[in-house]
Amino acid sequence: MQHLNLSMQAKEGIFMSSTVATETSAISAETPPPASIPHRLALAALPWAAYLLVTLLLLRGLLPLLSSHLAGANDGWQNVWNLWWMRYSLLDLHINPFYTDYIYYPNQVSLLFHSFAPLTDLLALPFTLLLGPLVTANLVAISSFVFTAMAAYALGRGLGLGGFAAWLTGAVYSFCNPARWHYFASGQAVQLMMLWMPLYILCLVKATPPREQRTGLPRRWLVGAAIFLACTGLTDWQFLVYMLLFTAVYLLYLLWRERSWVARLLMFRNVALAVGGGLLILSPLLYASLREALAMSYVRPFEETLMHSWDLTTYFTPNAVNPLWGGWAATQHLPGNSYGALIGISNSGYLPLILALAGLFAYRRQVWQWAAIGLLFAVLALGPQLYINNVGSFGSANINIPLPYALLLNIPFFNISRDPGRFSLTAYLCVGLLAGFGWQALSARIHLPERGLLLRALLPLLATVIVVGEFSTISYPTTSQPISPFYYQLGTDTASYALMHVPVSDKTYIEYDEGLQYIHHKKLLGGQIARKPCHCFALRTPVIRWFSDLSIPAANDILSPTVAPSSYAAAVLAYYNIHYLVISKWMLGHTSYAAARAVVSAALPNATPVADDAAITAYAVPLTATTNILPMALGDGWSDATNTPAGVARRIVGASAALDVVNPSATPRPVRLEVGFTAFQQPRTLNLSLNGQPVVSQLVQPEMQALTLPLTLQPGNNELLFSAPLDPANLRHRLDFAISSISIK
Repeated sequence: MQHLNLSMQAKEGIFMSSTVATETSAISAETPPPASIPHRLALAALPWAAYLLVTLLLLRGLLPLLSSHLAGANDGWQNVWNLWWMRYSLLDLHINPFYTDYIYYPNQVSLLFHSFAPLTDLLALPFTLLLGPLVTANLVAISSFVFTAMAAYALGRGLGLGGFAAWLTGAVYSFCNPARWHYFASGQAVQLMMLWMPLYILCLVKATPPREQRTGLPRRWLVGAAIFLACTGLTDWQFLVYMLLFTAVYLLYLLWRERSWVARLLMFRNVALAVGGGLLILSPLLYASLREALAMSYVRPFEETLMHSWDLTTYFTPNAVNPLWGGWAATQHLPGNSYGALIGISNSGYLPLILALAGLFAYRRQVWQWAAIGLLFAVLALGPQLYINNVGSFGSANINIPLPYALLLNIPFFNISRDPGRFSLTAYLCVGLLAGFGWQALSARIHLPERGLLLRALLPLLATVIVVGEFSTISYPTTSQPISPFYYQLGTDTASYALMHVPVSDKTYIEYDEGLQYIHHKKLLGGQIARKPCHCFALRTPVIRWFSDLSIPAANDILSPTVAPSSYAAAVLAYYNIHYLVISKWMLGHTSYAAARAVVSAALPNATPVADDAAITAYAVPLTATTNILPMALGDGWSDATNTPAGVARRIVGASAALDVVNPSATPRPVRLEVGFTAFQQPRTLNLSLNGQPVVSQLVQPEMQALTLPLTLQPGNNELLFSAPLDPANLRHRLDFAISSISIK
């Protein structure tokens, strides 16, 4: 493609960085005569059409499955849920979409740190209304490749690249970016809209021009930078982290570039206005997120961070999806080909890397900052510790080499991310830019604009085939599971209530069930979000816990009196407004399915399925059931049950031991707690708290056999915590104090 000179680019609204314009003007073609409007529209549509064509070729396997399958693995059902929840919360419930009790019912959970992508969900809202969230999720995934590529194309044009050189930048960033493919393969469609980052960078660069190009305050670019930074944060908060880090590094470059303190202050002012404007737009959401980040512990284990870090060899490993040598590379089991949800993609391929090196060499004085920024983000993608070919300890002393990412682990908010490999997104944007400059240098070297039409067409086509062809045989997962007609039946019921899928889960079984909420609109006890809350209700609530464990607690334990589960299970389920129990049979093996049926039979002995098909078996809960029994369940902090001369007993082995009690009534209920002890030798202080409030601290003498206390249980779930600290001087008696019975009357 012909390279237009600076004056022509200004007329067409395409901006060029002066640091590159000086170098590229020498290789620009003569300004052509003004083109007609149809001709200009055709030229503008050409990169769009080319990116769309490549997208359709790479994703050709998904196109016939748009309405029946979901692109990517199980995480994709979260994105289906995201799209549905944005619509349902705003248009049907008229509530804040960042909080919900439709998953993890009856608790309300925050979606502030969930991979919610609210901007993508909002932009896709018309399609969600017309086509439903399943088809929309697939369309978002497909269109994201085109929009992301075009944003990088605009950045390349803004930095002075010619038409095909800029197109190559977009192709590398969108189609040859390993982290993007891993997003796609894991089903995270709404996070694939990565167009805002290149657009923010473009506006930031144009808002901080060198001295010879300054004509006053660049208001348009500052406003654009602020808006696109906010859009980045509204797509994924991790993208916001990347851009804030990019801005800090780019500001250092600007301060180095400018030679006077006045100019440096101007650069600092413009950067501060751009970032400050973006953060101001985000301030309500950012304030709530910071408060939550300080109050909650979302930091992932160090081992998990290491697992999502890249091996140094990843950047040079032959891709196992390459149509030529991919078969050989796959047999080598190289670390780079084993990362993420899409096995076989290590890097962008060798031609973009070669062109990037050529561009850096040819325009080193103008583009070195992009190489430096790309290198920084590439190193951050390696995580907190260096690994080379899966080896993380070096030398006879087994030395671990820490990397810069380790510093982020000590910064609040920045340390929540668990996937250092995603920093490579920005690194490959820089690779794409440098590859564009490499193509531009090659074109100038061989005087391509002066060559015949055939050569001018064939060389870009050949480069496209090599660059994109690297991923032409890519194989990505799609998911589809049977949908019971029962869900469509529930969708016609306008009443608000909950379903309990069996087993109750917060990960393994729930993603698909969560995604199907768009059909039935009923609340779920389980859930799956990126930063999971405590799955406390299902794990700590008597009766509900049975359907999580797929078993009924043993009768010969310290809880008394022992009564049949069927005498109170239905009442507890009805109290929590659970109308149906749904066993997802397609998820369970024969043994687990039989265990689930056994728990249902024990809890609801007279129940018969209201739906039984290839996907589910569903039972209705008798909503009129009542009980005077207060169901109890032992929580954390207890030893295993042991046999003593007085019967079964348990010790408190943690700092405290929990007892969960349900009051299935609408009013507080006065009760009497009785605690029986086994024989012990030293006096012990028994501390008891109810729902976080201290109730009593009672000195228990060896001659005492039981303790009776009055309590008032609130409606719903109540948690009693027992502790019996021991004087350090009497540690030899730590095992002689045990509780033999607990009853509530």
